[in-house]
Amino acid sequence: MGAFCGIVRMDGEAADKAEATSMAGAFAASPRSRPTLRSEPGGVFAAVSFPLTPEDRFDRQPWSGRDGQLTLLFDGRLDDRDDLASRLGLDPGRAAEMADGALVLAAYERWGTGFLAGLAGAWGLAVWDSGARTLVLARDPMGGRSLFFHRDGPVVTFAASTMALLRLHRVARDLDETVLGDLLMLTMTERNRTFYRDISRVPGGCLVICTPDTMTVEPFWHPPTDRPLRLSSDGDYVEAGRELLERAVRASLRSLTPVAVLGSGGLDSAGIAATAARQMAPTQIPLYSRAPPPDWRGPEQPHLYPDERPKLAALAALHPNLRVNVVDQPGPHRFDADQTCLFQRYGMAVRAADNIGWLLGAVEQARAAGHRVLLTGDYGNTTLTAPGRAAPMALLRQGQLPALVRELAGWRRRNGWPWHKVVYQTLIRQVKWLETRGIIGRSQGTWRDWSLITPEAVADLDLEQRARDGGAPGFPLPTASAAQSRGFILQQYGSLLGDLVAQTVAVDGYELRAPLAYLPLVEFTLRVPSTQFCRDGQLRWLARRVLADRLPAACLTETRVGAQHPEWYDTLSSLRDSYQADLDRLGSSSRVARMVDLKRAQALLDDWPQDAEAALQQRDLYANALCRGLHVARFIRWNEGGNG
Repeated sequence: MGAFCGIVRMDGEAADKAEATSMAGAFAASPRSRPTLRSEPGGVFAAVSFPLTPEDRFDRQPWSGRDGQLTLLFDGRLDDRDDLASRLGLDPGRAAEMADGALVLAAYERWGTGFLAGLAGAWGLAVWDSGARTLVLARDPMGGRSLFFHRDGPVVTFAASTMALLRLHRVARDLDETVLGDLLMLTMTERNRTFYRDISRVPGGCLVICTPDTMTVEPFWHPPTDRPLRLSSDGDYVEAGRELLERAVRASLRSLTPVAVLGSGGLDSAGIAATAARQMAPTQIPLYSRAPPPDWRGPEQPHLYPDERPKLAALAALHPNLRVNVVDQPGPHRFDADQTCLFQRYGMAVRAADNIGWLLGAVEQARAAGHRVLLTGDYGNTTLTAPGRAAPMALLRQGQLPALVRELAGWRRRNGWPWHKVVYQTLIRQVKWLETRGIIGRSQGTWRDWSLITPEAVADLDLEQRARDGGAPGFPLPTASAAQSRGFILQQYGSLLGDLVAQTVAVDGYELRAPLAYLPLVEFTLRVPSTQFCRDGQLRWLARRVLADRLPAACLTETRVGAQHPEWYDTLSSLRDSYQADLDRLGSSSRVARMVDLKRAQALLDDWPQDAEAALQQRDLYANALCRGLHVARFIRWNEGGNG
């Protein structure tokens, strides 16, 4: 696999080789190869190889087909490559010596884009048909690889990273204030637009088709939420889920170098770690996890647990070949202290500004140990480990009243709630009509609780309506069922929310793999009835049963959620002086002043909580509003420095 870029001229003029070389210089340095450059009629293309799987040794990009008429660039990993090779009728011995990109080219020559909907894995591709003068760009449905493009008349320029495109002076750095506002409001549904007006994103599960006269965006994959899966028994769902999980992890372990896990004691990443340990036994597999310093003591929170160590110890006792490494250094990460290093590498601001440095501590320790492939539990809450809170409403809609009564009794027994609270939490709160009209849930305007955006920007850019339409915090998702809600959220991973993870191969040369994004597993869980995810008030019932043969009781019976960055107050307090020093500098930017409420930021700094206990009640204001607001302001000021 690797990163690629290219320039296509629809007018038949020669594309600029120097520009393609410049863009390729933005990709992570490969220890084995330099960028491969190829010119074709109307286009020039560059690729940098990062061998991460055994088949990557046979990578020879850019690929050429149909007697030179087709040029294909491919970045990614096929999870079901044996199945694709079989469908192509290839001899297994020959297929074993073909890179993933070569298999994709053979499939494209036979079926065009028709095979992409079932192509499992994390990938992005570009195909230039010089005869038809058509460029096709595409990404996998889960958005596991990044791909951006810029069109100016007859010239289409594309690349696997934002910074590659920004190396070209003809690609303006002008920011899109609506997208900046969406980030401040936590509206993460913009699929095409990026932070830059001149740069568009290829949405996950979509084709971008460019011809001399047109440019269209066409989805090739849709979440299968309209085809419920009906199996004979509860046990059949468990058996099917286990089989798909085994396939997903086995595909993700395909690597030239030892694989590590980024994990915790939660069901999703612990389930991945346990499955990987079983498949690799007796070979050791390291797990890296973030935790607060051993001597840290913070306020108790009934729905959160702060320390992963006890659960990880129980997990390692069950799987002796799992080597746990707890990363617990105190203090801020370098990304917290100087965020320009993040902007310079990825060209973007991030949603989780309050804990990205905390999480990167584990990533960096794994990379320092030589690991280039890291497994994660990402996508769990929308797939296998979905909580299933909509199960009672599903029973009501299906008219299964005796089952509904039993389910509500289970919620009452597990939570110790009175009946009126059970009915409110499980049924009334699920009525979107009531939430849409503000009768229940957060009232209009409470975005101020977690955002430092100015009211003027909200009004001028119509951001509150965008938040409402996009199901941002405080507003219901624009969906009619639990499966549709999960499908809606899954597609957000392929947009702004997933841009950082999707660029790690191109920018830094390592890969974050999410087995729970394995396409057959995703499609299976989207079709599973809500009543399989929750039973008798036990949330994540499907995951607890699927993982019961590989996780310790400490993980299986836990109903709380592991806290990310529980010592956030200590970290932010150590950064308070740097926040204060930044305010005057940030205020010199008219765009910052228009977008970010700096007076409110100053008031929050002046009224700093005395201790972690006092800060707990104001976490949204400090860890979210203040931290993210100043992060976006710093990104704007960095961008105003020019192309550089």
